[in-house]
Amino acid sequence: MSHLSRTVFATMRQMGRAYPALEPALETMTEPQLQDMLRLMRDVQESEKGRMQGRMSRMGIPRGMIR
Repeated sequence: MSHLSRTVFATMRQMGRAYPALEPALETMTEPQLQDMLRLMRDVQESEKGRMQGRMSRMGIPRGMIR
């Protein structure tokens, strides 16, 4: 397993998710595919972070309370 595929795998787990059908495919993905997968997951994380910050802002909670 390459360093990049391990990073993708670790990012999945950090998100609290397991994808048993997708994880074996990481070993066969090309580097550009793995980079896109990692970029996609990070975009989703940023989107979720922004959504939660907006929700907290509407509740009157200061923006610095969530990272």
